[in-house]
This record gives sequence, structure tokens and C-alpha cells, in this order.
Amino acid sequence: MSSKHPIMLIPTRKMVENLKVGDLALDCFGNMSPVVEITRRCDDARGRAVVFFYTALGSGRVSGHYKEGSLVRTVALSRLYTSWDLDKLERELSGSPVPVGGRP
Repeated sequence: MSSKHPIMLIPTRKMVENLKVGDLALDCFGNMSPVVEITRRCDDARGRAVVFFYTALGSGRVSGHYKEGSLVRTVALSRLYTSWDLDKLERELSGSPVPVGGRP
């Protein structure tokens, strides 16, 4: 069993706006991989910066995105934490109120 802990990343606006081809980005599997294409940049309905991109994956590529202030969800994280746990952690780290009570 590996003792390697998965990367947890909540991108800042600066990280989202400055991501470029050749930079390393967290892919859907939880690995840092080179960005091979940026497909779109925009702001969401709440004004948070978003970037859509592809990272290298062997001889192919895999899509991903970063949203300002939102935890990047990966397969590696989902093996260790439930979505509820990740939602709670994201709220705590962003300073948003955490619902009282247990899991739904």
C-alpha cells in the first residue's frame, strides 16, 4: 500500500487566469501533468474564474478544469473521501458556513 497522499488543490483566481500550455496541472487521476491545450476561459455565474484544459495522458490527453475557490476533485481523492466530506472541507477552507448536523 502506498503512503503517498493525494494532492488537494483549491485554485486561486491568479492560478486559474495564469494557467498556460506547458504548465503542470492536476489531472482527473490526481497526477500533476503538463497542460497540452487550453480550450476555454470564462467566469461562472458567481463571477469565479474558470479554465478548461487538456493534460497529457500517455499518448493521449484528458480534459480537466479549474474553478477559482473550488476543490479540484480527482479519482485519488474520491478513493479516500466521500463527496460529502469533500464538500465540507471545501466550505471550511473557503470560509463558507458548514451545515450543522451530520451527513444527509
